[in-house]
Amino acid sequence: MTKKNKPSGKKIMRSFFLDKKQLERLNRLSATTRVPMAVYIRDGLELVLNKHEREMKKKRVKSYN
Repeated sequence: MTKKNKPSGKKIMRSFFLDKKQLERLNRLSATTRVPMAVYIRDGLELVLNKHEREMKKKRVKSYN
């Protein structure tokens, strides 16, 4: 994620569930890179949100044609 796309402001704590394998992979990645797991989770969430927002925009454009 670039600084341009980086969310700013106060962080709000949320809770969610991960598969055991996902957590193991995330732990391994975080330990290897020394990047906090929360950073990877926020980055991943941003990617998913951007993807679905683009898809929604395409559907709106198609529905007007």
